[in-house]
Amino acid sequence: MAKVVFEEKQRMRQWWIWLLIGGATAFVSYALLYQLITGQGLGTEPIGLGEMISIEVLMLLLLLFIGRLEMQVRIDAAGIHYRFWPFFKWRHRIWAEMQSVEVRQYKPLLDYGGWGFRLGIGGNGWAYNIAGNKGIQLVLQNGDRLLLGTQRPEEAAAAIARLKSARND
Repeated sequence: MAKVVFEEKQRMRQWWIWLLIGGATAFVSYALLYQLITGQGLGTEPIGLGEMISIEVLMLLLLLFIGRLEMQVRIDAAGIHYRFWPFFKWRHRIWAEMQSVEVRQYKPLLDYGGWGFRLGIGGNGWAYNIAGNKGIQLVLQNGDRLLLGTQRPEEAAAAIARLKSARND
């Protein structure tokens, strides 16, 4: 493997996602404990203990899943490598496949319908992003577009510029 000139790992860090899922998990935990202690569920038509335990397990698994979600990007002399764990393994785009590469600002909701791995709106191509509104835009020789979110746009742009300069020498 060629020497890596840029590497970034991103994890889910949006406070509002953690608040939403953490709050829901805390409520389910409270309801489960209340049912275990009092023998009665919450509300006028409470669900059974088995269902409460199942919901609690699912909520905890969701928290674990979101905590482990990770996007990685590597840039080296061979090209750009990326993965969105646990959904897919490493994928690679070699420099010869690319018509252009640039770091740009984008509108996640308007351009791609949000964050994650998404097919863009209006021919924007695929986006792989965890947070933010800056990304590495690849336009391939066949016209396909791919955007890789980055939290370190200046470093990514500098690495791309260094590699472009080295290839042109």
